Amino acid sequence: EIAYARTVVSIGMHKSFLPAQSFQYNMLKLAKPSVAFSSDDRHEVKHFITKEDIIILFTAEGESAKDFINEYKEKDIPIILITMNEKTTIRKYAKHMIWLPNSRNQNMHKYLENQVFFLVFVDLLTSYVAKELEKGEKNDDLNQLRNVTG
Repeated sequence: EIAYARTVVSIGMHKSFLPAQSFQYNMLKLAKPSVAFSSDDRHEVKHFITKEDIIILFTAEGESAKDFINEYKEKDIPIILITMNEKTTIRKYAKHMIWLPNSRNQNMHKYLENQVFFLVFVDLLTSYVAKELEKGEKNDDLNQLRNVTG
C-alpha cells in the first residue's frame, strides 16, 4: 500500500518525529512523494490528503495521537500505526498496526532509547517498499513491452 499510494504522509508524535522524518527522507530517495509532520503541525495534513494517500503514524504510546485519529477515522484514509503499545485504544482505527519492542514492553530494567527501535524499523520498511516499487517498475516495463509487440 505504501508503494502504490499517491503520497506517503508520515507523522511523528513528540520524540517519534525523528523516525517519521527519516522515513520521509528514505521515501524521497526512492522518488516516492512523501512529507513528514510533527505532532505540532500535523493539522496541515487535512489541506491536501485524499483517499489515494496513506498516513503512517509513529507513536510510542499511541494515546497522544487520539485527537489526530479522531479527525481521520471517518474519512476512509488508510492509516498505518507504528507503536510500542499493543494495547493503545487507537489501534482499532488503523488499517494496519505494527507493534515494536521497547525496553518497557520487553521487561528490560535498563533504559534504551525508543527511537532506536523506530529507526531500525524505518530502514527495514524502506527496504521492503523499495522492493515493491522495483516489482511495480518491472511489471510496468513488461506491460509496455506487451503493448508494443501486440
